[in-house]
Amino acid sequence: MDAVLASLAQLNQRMTNLEGNLNQRMTTLEGNLNQRMTTLESNLNQRMTTLESNLNQKVDDLAGKVDGLSGKVDTLDQKIIVINRNFMVRMENSNVSQNEMSVMPLYSMRTGAEIPGCPATLAEFNALTASEAGHLLREADEIVPRGREQRIRKLKLAFGISWYSV
Repeated sequence: MDAVLASLAQLNQRMTNLEGNLNQRMTTLEGNLNQRMTTLESNLNQRMTTLESNLNQKVDDLAGKVDGLSGKVDTLDQKIIVINRNFMVRMENSNVSQNEMSVMPLYSMRTGAEIPGCPATLAEFNALTASEAGHLLREADEIVPRGREQRIRKLKLAFGISWYSV
């Protein structure tokens, strides 16, 4: 019986040692798992932050492009309005055939307003200097020829003054 008790005591000691080893291994394993989970969580948070930052940057870039496009649409809208106004002016000016007849002013492609300093009559067109004619052609967004006569002729055409008055 003593042998059995001694055997049981040995078995109990071995079981206690195994339990201690298992507890130590489980604690180590739990620590390793916790560290890995913390590292994984940190990596995921970092990646999510990077993704969010990249997405925010792309949204900001897109918003900037939309703003730029909006400005271009506004400019295009103004140009269309000016083109339409100038078409109507040219139609009105197509009836001008005598020096004392009134000439309607064109609108500037840059500002959308009437071009300042436009001649009021056909006689005033004929009295323009080369410099004045060049300035008016630039305001009308036209190419400026070299000579005074070519400038005045081109300016009359730009204003819609019919060919027989040119």
